[in-house]
Parts: sequence; structure tokens; C-alpha cells
Amino acid sequence: MPHETTWETHGICQKFRETLSSPELLAALGEIQGDPRIKSLRYVIRDFRAVDVVDLGIKPLLEGRAWIAAMTDRLPDIVFAVITTSPELIALMKAASSYGLDACPFAIFPNEEEARAWIAGFEAMRR
Repeated sequence: MPHETTWETHGICQKFRETLSSPELLAALGEIQGDPRIKSLRYVIRDFRAVDVVDLGIKPLLEGRAWIAAMTDRLPDIVFAVITTSPELIALMKAASSYGLDACPFAIFPNEEEARAWIAGFEAMRR
């Protein structure tokens, strides 16, 4: 399986590797949706730094945004952080965001430390 999902106290970290494809991206979202721990979810980190080949278009990214929008009713505090330095993937993510479907805070970072610091800022506001 080209991705690994690690559940944390109030979030998850999904690390992708090798080839990033539409079925893989959507299957990773399905893992989240089907897990009973979703009720405590406040953040999702999707780490694409180990991806060698990006084999997807904008459609699965928009489908993911629609899924997230549907989930924000049940998870109003959720935030999404993406970790990548791939110009191709950054361009795809920004193009998907340009459709105005982001129902929660979403940001792209070059490393995990910056992503977690951004998430920590939201956690601090919740206290």
C-alpha cells in the first residue's frame, strides 16, 4: 500500500510514497471516513514528500474537497495541512482551492514542523 495512516490523539497523519494516484488518494480519505475515531478528529496531515510520481488530475482533489465539506458539519474544527515541495502537486492543490470548495482551513507546508506549528495555532485558539 503506497500510503500509511497513523491516528494521533486528535488527528491523523497520512504519509504517501511512490506513485500518487486518484484511487489511492480517495482510498486514504475512505479510511478516515470509515473509522469510529473520526469523531475526535481535529486535523489531518497529508505528507506527500516521498511521492515520486503524481498521476492524478484536479478531479480527485475536488472530490476530496467535497468530502471534507460534507464532514465539516460533524467536524467543525477540522483543519487540513499538506506537506510537499513538489511544484506539480503544489500547483494542483492551489488549483483545487481556487474553486472555492475549501470548507475548512487548508494550507501547504514544506515540512512537518511548520505544518504542526500551524495546527498548534488552531489548537491554542480552541482553549
